[in-house]
Amino acid sequence: RLLAWPDAGASVEAIRKTFGVGLENLADVAAMSGQAAGVADADSPGVRLLAVRLEMDDPAQRVAVVARIPFTGEGQRNEALRFLRLAADQARLYRENRTAKQAQSEANTYRQVLETVTSVCGQDRFVAACLTLCNELAHRFGCDQASVGFLQHEEYLRLQAISQSSRFDRRSGIVQELEGVMEEAMDQQEEVLWPVPQGMDLISRQHEQYAREHGLVQIVTVPIRHAGKIAAAVCCERSVGAFAESDIRQISLICELAIGRLLTLRDRDKWFLPRSVAGLRQQMSKLVGVEHTWA
Repeated sequence: RLLAWPDAGASVEAIRKTFGVGLENLADVAAMSGQAAGVADADSPGVRLLAVRLEMDDPAQRVAVVARIPFTGEGQRNEALRFLRLAADQARLYRENRTAKQAQSEANTYRQVLETVTSVCGQDRFVAACLTLCNELAHRFGCDQASVGFLQHEEYLRLQAISQSSRFDRRSGIVQELEGVMEEAMDQQEEVLWPVPQGMDLISRQHEQYAREHGLVQIVTVPIRHAGKIAAAVCCERSVGAFAESDIRQISLICELAIGRLLTLRDRDKWFLPRSVAGLRQQMSKLVGVEHTWA
């Protein structure tokens, strides 16, 4: 493949006409041996072609940069080769720097994921853990609101927490709307993003209706699986700016890592009230007699 600078859109024929018919052979030699030199063509004896190899991350990729220079002597040619090698080194350093930045970015991402999961798993009550999850998601991903709902008896979804809301009225319209939004994603067993990205075939009627009613720019719902089955869903909302793909991946990863702890807390708290009532009744029976305690 041939590319030219500064005219990146130049055709192959135009590049060959400028550099000569031996261009590709010269590039192949440089890619194999490290560098090469040659004459552009018989009509331009005072023009030389110099080529050096670009070191690539994939050894199977062979890339060379070729320069067309006026030839005035060996000293001038050697100086031109030195500059070409420097250019090749700059490309290598750029790739290495980009790789290092990507590694640092990934490390920061996983650190943030683990910090969020640690905050959630550090809670010892189910509702508190759900609220922490919502607050953390809203804070870290710039959401106007984040919410989580859990599947009940594998039949219906029930909203459990909304960010920055320690209490909410389950009979309110917004709660029912959010539950409908989450169920829409759970029924499809995949993430639902509105506006729906081009090329994706998703049902998003509930998402669109909710977003338009509440002035949102974007809304995404992520179903959460446990042991191969969908157990819950989180919904994240934004009125300004869109979610990046990396944001959605991180949200999904956080939820996948936290869901085990959340379900454990839910099952434990489910029996907390009955145990407390039984214990209270036992203590009262000792004080006033069994006949004066409730059955």
